[in-house]
Amino acid sequence: MTVRTVLTIAALTLREAARRRVLRSLAALTVVLLSLSAWGSPGSTPSSAGSPAARPG
Repeated sequence: MTVRTVLTIAALTLREAARRRVLRSLAALTVVLLSLSAWGSPGSTPSSAGSPAARPG
């Protein structure tokens, strides 16, 4: 297979995925997972000493 053939197949695959709304669903799931990760990560941020920071309260 040549590079041109691979790029053609990849382009057709992406076009079909966009037509089936797969890309929109994947983008939405990515945003949700990144949001949840960002929301949960402040509790695991290390302090300047290198150990996990204690939660206030």
